[in-house]
Amino acid sequence: MAALVLSVLNLVILQKDARLDVALPAILRIGGDPDYTLVWLQPTLSTTQNSDRVKMASTLKLTLHRQSAGGAEESPQFIWDESGKWEYDPPTGGLAYVPAADPAPMVVHRDTPKSPVARFIAKRWSFSPGRYEGRLEVHRPEGGKPLMANFCLYLSDGDVQTLQDPANRTRLYMFRNDDPTTRSQHGDCYVGFSHSAPAREKSEGVTP
Repeated sequence: MAALVLSVLNLVILQKDARLDVALPAILRIGGDPDYTLVWLQPTLSTTQNSDRVKMASTLKLTLHRQSAGGAEESPQFIWDESGKWEYDPPTGGLAYVPAADPAPMVVHRDTPKSPVARFIAKRWSFSPGRYEGRLEVHRPEGGKPLMANFCLYLSDGDVQTLQDPANRTRLYMFRNDDPTTRSQHGDCYVGFSHSAPAREKSEGVTP
């Protein structure tokens, strides 16, 4: 009898609706040129409940918002442009982005979490120095309120000058939210990161 009860309980648990969760990575990358801005994020989508059911993410949406000291607001319109993968880039010792697929819905199971390398693009917009409040939204086909992960991003004057330099338009620049040297001033924000090794620059790879 005890075995039967346990089997029934396990069956009920496995048939429960799965819950979709999203976790942001420690690294965000930025690139582009004067005509557009690119942001790369590799979130992890998973189901945390012990369920055999799958969940689907239909699309990803990135939003950034900044309010300047003068009261002007920036809210660029980003779209999920494509998905790709990271490959080692010997000249820089970092990673190079390689396009792999168009944006597409993702099926998530408890045994198969998804970590897409999502590239977002905002046309006719570029960063200004300062702090941005960001949000990654995971939209689901059944509708309703999207799953959201909030973050902040800080760019210094030097970061913006580097990004706007035409000589750097094919470069990717790394921003981290886990650097202990920036925690006291910028908290958990993504902040520009460079390696201390002389041969390793702040940039990584090239954008195609």
